[in-house]
Amino acid sequence: MLKHARRATLALTTSALLATTVTTGGVAQAAPSDVKPRAAAAADWLATQLEGGLVTSEYQDFNTGEWISYTDYGLSLDFFYAFDGLGVKRAVRRDILDAIEAQDENYTGGQYMYAGATGKLLTAVQEQGIDPSTYADGDLVAKLEGLVHTGSDSERGRAKDTFDSSDPWGGDYSNTLGQSFVVRALTAADSELADETVEFLLKQQCLEGFFRVYMESSDHTCESGRSTEQSGPSIDATATAVLALVEARAAGLPGLGDDIKDAAAWLVAQQRDNGSFADEGVANSNSTGLAAEALAELGRTKPAARAASWLASLRVTAKLARTTAFKRSDVGAVAFSKAALREGKQDGITRDVVYQWRRATAQAAVGLDS
Repeated sequence: MLKHARRATLALTTSALLATTVTTGGVAQAAPSDVKPRAAAAADWLATQLEGGLVTSEYQDFNTGEWISYTDYGLSLDFFYAFDGLGVKRAVRRDILDAIEAQDENYTGGQYMYAGATGKLLTAVQEQGIDPSTYADGDLVAKLEGLVHTGSDSERGRAKDTFDSSDPWGGDYSNTLGQSFVVRALTAADSELADETVEFLLKQQCLEGFFRVYMESSDHTCESGRSTEQSGPSIDATATAVLALVEARAAGLPGLGDDIKDAAAWLVAQQRDNGSFADEGVANSNSTGLAAEALAELGRTKPAARAASWLASLRVTAKLARTTAFKRSDVGAVAFSKAALREGKQDGITRDVVYQWRRATAQAAVGLDS
């Protein structure tokens, strides 16, 4: 298990929580002594990217060239999970949740709800040791349970988005990544629907052991989606599902051992000789970080350590800050790929790529500690 293993929220006690000291403005804090310096540096850099507990992302309009900014709640929670997985910056984690609490429906949806977002936020609330009944309107558990399909058909246990059928952009965008957070959230809430959500998540696992991202097919199983190209293997979905299943097993749900073992074996088989994991043929820190975290959680220390070594090669170090276009304030950030690191050495972390660096670092941070 990770030395900062994911904790079942109901089992948390005050004495088990790491005490932290944070200065104002998201400035770097001292990390626990057993967190590797490379992981602590990544967490420190992430903290500097927050403003009032949230990440503000932006993109450039293709037609006008105007930069458009927006509050990126999902990425803010990715930061939370990086800090949580390392067991650092508890006060900063609380800042993130406090900031989202004041506007949670902007993320989870109001009249129309997003299953994955609701599960992701609720899981974070539980991981922080907050009673969900005291957070926001106190109804996150009930809202999430209301999104779980309870019919007797093949979608039973699937958490689905609600949407306006008259909206041309409306639709159900639920997927395996979101379903994994739903499993974690309802398992921690001891919901009567937890078993059903686990069963539907397992339907997204193909015989080779991997999990697919998209959950559509004739009977909503991975195997039945092969003919429609809906069942391609995914490092990210497999690693995320493994983490959810580990928590479900720890909570007492039976019969998950072989499923977890098969997923772990598939992940190990996908690792490249240099320790990396690839998505669509590109070795990247997002997939490698998630895979390293899942493998370390399962005690597969050797492949996890190899992944961590590859991730370390993508870091902005103090030396790079002295000798390339990177700034001193960039130290700790992790590039998405070798190509992104090369570009960064030449141009630094520019406005048009900072979003990629933030997401890469968030998903690589825990893997760096393997």
